[in-house]
Amino acid sequence: MRHCHGHKKIARPTDQRLALLKYQAKSLIQQGEITTTKAKAKALAKFMGRLITRARKGDVASLRYIRRYIDDRDVIYKLSKEIVPSLPPDPGGEISVFSLGRRRGDGCEMAVVTFNKKTAASPAKEKAPAAAKTARGSKSKEKEKE
Repeated sequence: MRHCHGHKKIARPTDQRLALLKYQAKSLIQQGEITTTKAKAKALAKFMGRLITRARKGDVASLRYIRRYIDDRDVIYKLSKEIVPSLPPDPGGEISVFSLGRRRGDGCEMAVVTFNKKTAASPAKEKAPAAAKTARGSKSKEKEKE
């Protein structure tokens, strides 16, 4: 009986699991998206959510926390100065996991992990004035009468 369900084990000991997540997080920050198995993708999304939350704060303690998991200063800079500002301001939902289907060799479910970028608010489409619609309609009605 697992009460708190703290993390996904991904069938690895703790040190190997953390090494895998650190490497995948670094790759995701550098490349913008990665393809992996669905179980690893879900674990990575939760792991990256914690790092992004800390990167949003931007204070020294938060950057040191991120440094515990990502050892490359350039990657940390890219996360805090380029990626985090381009994410939606709402907390949570920064990472998307999309299913790709099954891998051909062993049938394992695959997924793509990406960042959710801000979408520019599209300008509201102006509706055609009601008079124009009735004008067109009235022209067709006039033709029908003749």
